[in-house]
Amino acid sequence: MTTNPDTQRLLDDVSDRDRRRWQMAAARALTEILKRADRQKLKPIDWTMGGSSRLVGNLTATDYGNVEKNVTAAFTRWADLLCLTCDKLAMKSGGGIYLVGRHDNWRPSPKVTGARITVIAQTFAL
Repeated sequence: MTTNPDTQRLLDDVSDRDRRRWQMAAARALTEILKRADRQKLKPIDWTMGGSSRLVGNLTATDYGNVEKNVTAAFTRWADLLCLTCDKLAMKSGGGIYLVGRHDNWRPSPKVTGARITVIAQTFAL
């Protein structure tokens, strides 16, 4: 398999310094998200941060008794807080729901570098 030289050059241009800068931007965004969530009395969710400016939040269904309406309501509150673009409610085969909301450049303030945010919520068939 050959690699397009232009594509390879773009990939090589990402340095450790770039990745650290992106992670710091995500960390700043997460700090602000947590402050805002606390003010809104939202239940904490699990967050993962990668080597880019991406944050992924997972709303754990067990925190809501795996009840679809409770999980959906909690997801909606997080989506509203973060101005997420949400996929249509997906019903999983075998039961349960799967919800995804995204924001490609969530910024704590206009002058601060943003982060790509995804929030996921799902229930499981019992």
